[in-house]
Amino acid sequence: MSNLQTLLGIELPIIQAPMAGAQGSALALAVSNAGGLGSLPCAMLSADAMRKELITMRSQTTRPFNVNFFCHTPSSPDAEREALWRKTLGPYYAELGVDASAAPTGPGRAPFSAEAADVLSEFKPAVVSFHFGLPSEELLARVRALRMRHYTVNAVRAATTITRTPRAFSRRCTTCALRAFVPGSSTARTQSPSRRRWSTKAKVPARSASCSAIRSLR
Repeated sequence: MSNLQTLLGIELPIIQAPMAGAQGSALALAVSNAGGLGSLPCAMLSADAMRKELITMRSQTTRPFNVNFFCHTPSSPDAEREALWRKTLGPYYAELGVDASAAPTGPGRAPFSAEAADVLSEFKPAVVSFHFGLPSEELLARVRALRMRHYTVNAVRAATTITRTPRAFSRRCTTCALRAFVPGSSTARTQSPSRRRWSTKAKVPARSASCSAIRSLR
C-alpha cells in the first residue's frame, strides 16, 4: 500500500477530481464506495446545500471522502461590463430561445468561509481540499483542528504552478497535488495567455516524472 493510500485511508490510489457545477454527492459516493477517494465540490453550494449533501454522504458510506473548496478572491460586480457581455450574447440568446433575464447575476462560486467551516465541524470529513489558493490562517487552523475517530483531517492544496507548491507545505497542508495543465481546466480559463505559456513550461518536468507531488508532514 502506498503512502498516499495509508495517509488518506483508501484502498485504491485514486482521487476523484471535484467538479463544481457538474456533480453532486452521487459520483463522490460511487468512488469512495469503490475504494478510491470521492470528492464533493462545495464552491457552488450554500451552507444548507452543503449540509444536505454531507448528510447524504454520511448515510451512504463509511469510507473516507474529500470535501473541496475554492479560495479565490471574488471579482467586484461591474454592471457596465455585465450589460456589455449580455448585449454581445444577445443574438445567441434569441437564436436559441434563451431568456437572458433568467441568467444569474453575481459570482457563482464562493470562497471557503467561516460558515463553511462551521458545517465541516459537524461532519469532520477525512479530507478537505482547496483550490485557487488557501484560506486564511484562522480558517485553515479550524480545518486542521478537526479530528476524526482514527486520524486527523488532511488538508490538501491543489497547486496550479510549481512555484506554489512550497507555500502549500509552509502552511502545513498534509498533501499537495500538482495539477496537470490542460486546455479547458479552471486555471486555463482564468489565466492570461502569457501566464498560461509560462505555467505550461514550468509544469513539463514535474508532469513527465509524476502526475502529482505527495508529501506528508510528520
